[in-house]
Amino acid sequence: MIISSAWFAWQRWTAYTVGRSTDAIAEYAAVANAPAPLPASLRAIAEAYADVGSIAPLAQLRLGDVHMTAVRRGLAPGAALDPFGNPENDADVLDDGAKDDHLGRAQTAYRAAIDAASGEPSKAVMVVSGHFGLAAVAEARGDADAARAEYERAATIARDAGLTGLPAVAEERMTTLASLPTDTTLPSRNDLPVLPGFPAPDVSADDLPADDAPADGSAGEPIGDEGDGGVAEDGAAEDAAPDAPADTSSNTAAD
Repeated sequence: MIISSAWFAWQRWTAYTVGRSTDAIAEYAAVANAPAPLPASLRAIAEAYADVGSIAPLAQLRLGDVHMTAVRRGLAPGAALDPFGNPENDADVLDDGAKDDHLGRAQTAYRAAIDAASGEPSKAVMVVSGHFGLAAVAEARGDADAARAEYERAATIARDAGLTGLPAVAEERMTTLASLPTDTTLPSRNDLPVLPGFPAPDVSADDLPADDAPADGSAGEPIGDEGDGGVAEDGAAEDAAPDAPADTSSNTAAD
C-alpha cells in the first residue's frame, strides 16, 4: 500500500512538472518571439518559472535585449509606428534620461540571467551571453574599461566550457573598443537635410534674411538650371533684359 501510494504520488508529480515545463516553454516562446515583446511580460515569465529549466535566464536575456533595442532605436518598447516608420505617440520618444533608465534595466536583466544560469555547465552559453550583454551596456555608456572586463569574462567562461568560437568573438570585440566614440550626441532636427515631400525643419531668427535684403530676391541664385537659360518666374527675365533691336539684315540684303 505504501509503495503504491508513493508510486502514484511520483506519477502525479511527474505529470505536474512535465505540464509546467510545457506551459513555461509555450508562454516564453509566445512572448519572446513577438515583434515587440513587452518587458513586463518577460519579467513575469522569469519570476513565475524560475524553477523550470532554462526559462528564467532565457527570459532575462531577452528582457535585456528588449531594453537595449529601445536605447538604440530611441523608442520605448512596443512603440506604435506609422507607415513611414515614425512613432505615432511623441511620448514614446526617449530622451537621455529615459535611455539611461533602459540601460540600467538592461544591466539588471543581464545580471539576473547570469545569476540564474551560473553553476550549471549546460547553461554556460547563457552566462556568456549575459556578459556580452553587460559589455554592450558598458559600450553604450562609453565605458571601454568596463566593456573590456565583461568581454574578458565572457571569453574565459566560454573557453573553459568548450564553447568554440565565442572566445574569438569576445576578443574581436575588444579590439574595437579603442574606436569607441566618446560623443554620442545625435544631431538635432535642424541639422538634418530636408527630404522631398516633408516639411522643412524649424529655423532660428539667425537663419532669416537681413531686413535690408532686396525684397525681390535678386541677390539670390537665378531660378532654373544653367543649361536652360535661367528662366525666371512671372516674366522676370523679360523685364530684366533690354529690348533687342529688330533684325533688319534680311531687308538690307533684299535691297
